[in-house]
Amino acid sequence: MPHLKRFLSEVQEGMVPQTLWSYGEVGHTQRAKKELLEFVDFEKTEDVLNSVKPTSLLKRVLRIGTDDDATEWVMDFFAGSGPTAHAAIDLNREENSDRRYVLVEMGEYFDTMILPRIQRAVLSSEWKGGTPGAQDGVTHLIKYHRAESYEDALNNIMLSEPNSSQQTLVDDSIEDYTQGYMLEFESRESPSLLPEGTFDNPFNHELWIEQNGKSRELTKVDLIETFHYLIGADVRQYWRETHQDRKYVVTNCDVDTETGGEKILTVWRQTEDIDLDKEKEWFDDGFDSESYDRVYVNGESQIAQAEPLEITFREKMEESPNVA
Repeated sequence: MPHLKRFLSEVQEGMVPQTLWSYGEVGHTQRAKKELLEFVDFEKTEDVLNSVKPTSLLKRVLRIGTDDDATEWVMDFFAGSGPTAHAAIDLNREENSDRRYVLVEMGEYFDTMILPRIQRAVLSSEWKGGTPGAQDGVTHLIKYHRAESYEDALNNIMLSEPNSSQQTLVDDSIEDYTQGYMLEFESRESPSLLPEGTFDNPFNHELWIEQNGKSRELTKVDLIETFHYLIGADVRQYWRETHQDRKYVVTNCDVDTETGGEKILTVWRQTEDIDLDKEKEWFDDGFDSESYDRVYVNGESQIAQAEPLEITFREKMEESPNVA
């Protein structure tokens, strides 16, 4: 087999080290598939991925690339069946370390493989026939987000005149209509995903979502977390309170700006039949809103420094990613 020969004199900084990791040490694909079958239930054997990485291999990589006595982040942009998360969980259990992970997956593997695998890996390090083989569960928090797709945006188009013949056309013939790309002009004056009244009850906003091959399934979305992402917030604290027989969600956030940073308070509640005077008195007793640079509140409010968050929400939603 042809092989490139390089002389030491041709390598300015010396020789590149070469390492061989045998399958006896770090596993192989067949072992990885057996491991996946232990942690995930499959209806058909053909649903099992053919190119699964063994957790023993990824644990070796993580031991080399991360520090076991510090908080380390591991990122995998092609999560597949989730072996990177599995390896991080096992290492944290074995070494009492704090490795955290971020996974990205475009396919349907999150629901069918990644989440079930993580749940079982957290509960026990060993599984056999759907039964945990070791009582070594660990505390774990899983936070996941589903990004809105282009098709989701099209499925939720609301035109500026909701009772017009154009809107009827969208509702009755959504697929043929959107394929014609006739959306820019009719929907320009009304954000497609935030119809009138969205922020009156921010906890129950729903969108038609395409997911795992299911078309236009009505799904509840989290406006609070969406707003945090839109403004680039580093969330420090959540409060969940009850006043006037309604739920309040208040968040304390830090946001980096061109001039340094801002301390931000966001307030979310249902606005129907709310007594603003009573709300202000109650809120002032529990929160020092004047210690924040900005206070965002959904809907009308008399809270000190309050500004309607829906204005910023809509502005950030409509910002062009191409604008410098």
